[in-house]
Amino acid sequence: MDNSRQATWVPLNSLEYANGLTHLGRAVVHDGSPSAILIRKIPNSTLEDGLGPWPYMWINTRSELISLRQIYHDLVTITLVTQPGYSPVPGDTDAVYLKDHFLYDPTLPDPTFSKRTTKHLRRASREWEFDLISRYEDRILMSVIYQDLKQRRSLGGGFFDFPRSHFERLTSLRSALFCRASDKAGVAAMACAIEHEGWIHMIHVVISNRGLRSDVGYFLMEEILKYAKSEMKVVNWGGGPSGSTEGVERFKARWSNRREPVFLHRIVNNPEVYQDLVSTTGSHNYFPAYRSSPG
Repeated sequence: MDNSRQATWVPLNSLEYANGLTHLGRAVVHDGSPSAILIRKIPNSTLEDGLGPWPYMWINTRSELISLRQIYHDLVTITLVTQPGYSPVPGDTDAVYLKDHFLYDPTLPDPTFSKRTTKHLRRASREWEFDLISRYEDRILMSVIYQDLKQRRSLGGGFFDFPRSHFERLTSLRSALFCRASDKAGVAAMACAIEHEGWIHMIHVVISNRGLRSDVGYFLMEEILKYAKSEMKVVNWGGGPSGSTEGVERFKARWSNRREPVFLHRIVNNPEVYQDLVSTTGSHNYFPAYRSSPG
C-alpha cells in the first residue's frame, strides 16, 4: 500500500481534516507519511514536537506506525492515539493503554435498554424529528451550539476549544455526516461524524441549552444507531474525555454493544534533548513531560 496516498484517502489522517485542528498545531504531511501531523512550538524553546490528529490516527500496519519516527525525525517527540482495537507491538513505540471506546456493531445483538431509557425514547419520539443535513448553513449551526457546550464545561483555552474554523472544515469534507434533532422551535441537538469503509467515527455530539431540559439526547443517539444499522456500519462513540464524570461514559455505554481499547503512543526522537527540556521545565503528568497540559 502506498503510504503517501493513504494520508489523502483516510479522512481522519488527511491534511484536509487536520487543517481543522489548527488550534492544536500547524498541520503538515511529509512525503511517505501515513497521516498528517500537528506541529507545535515547544514553550521557551526554538524546538518543535508533533501531535497526531484528534480523536485518533488510523494505522493499518506496523510499518506505518514505525515510519513516523523517521519521517518526522526533526521533531523532539510525537504523541498520538491509534484507532480503537489497534494492538501495539512491544518495541514499535512506547505505547500505554489510554481508555476504552464505546462502539455499536450492527453485526452484534442490539443494546438492551432499561425501562427508564425506553420511557425517555417513547416520549422523545413524539417531540422530535431527525434528519441528515448537507447544506452548509444547516451544518455550521453546530459551531453555535458547541459554544454553549464550551461555556457549560469551561472548555475555553484548552484542548477542546474548537473554533468555528474547525466546524467549517468539517462541513466541507466529502466523508462528513451531519444530523440533527429539531422541533417547531428549532434545532436542539446535532452530531457530526466521518464515514469511512464501514465505520462512522463520531466527532461531536452536542446538545443545546434548551435541549438539556428534554429527552432530545436520547432521541438523537437512537436515531444515529438506527442509521448505522440500516447502513451496516460500526459507530465509534468514543470514550470518556479526560476528567469526565461517570455519567458521560454511562450515557455512551447505553448505545454500545462492544468496547475496544485505544492506546497512547509516545515517541521520543531525541532522548537527550527531551531530558534537557524536562529538567528545565519540570516533569508533568502528561506526555511529553515538559508540557503542563496535553494541548
